[in-house]
Amino acid sequence: MTLFRANLSGAHLKEASLSSSLLPVANLSEADLPRTNLNDVYGITQEQLNSTCGDERTWLPAGLTTRRCKTEPAPDDTVIGKQAE
Repeated sequence: MTLFRANLSGAHLKEASLSSSLLPVANLSEADLPRTNLNDVYGITQEQLNSTCGDERTWLPAGLTTRRCKTEPAPDDTVIGKQAE
């Protein structure tokens, strides 16, 4: 799936599977990503994820992180993101 320059700003993508998608230049600002699979997404950057949030079941490409969504119970604002091994 190609989402080049897609505007996903503020999108609630809970439990979405975007694995193997193309997301270069997509606007993900303030997107909610709990339980979302972004593993193997092509073209996604840390800059795109900086204003997103997820939970401990959000799958991200190696080396990328997001913050915990405020709606998810947590003791703090831990940076989270599962990564495939």
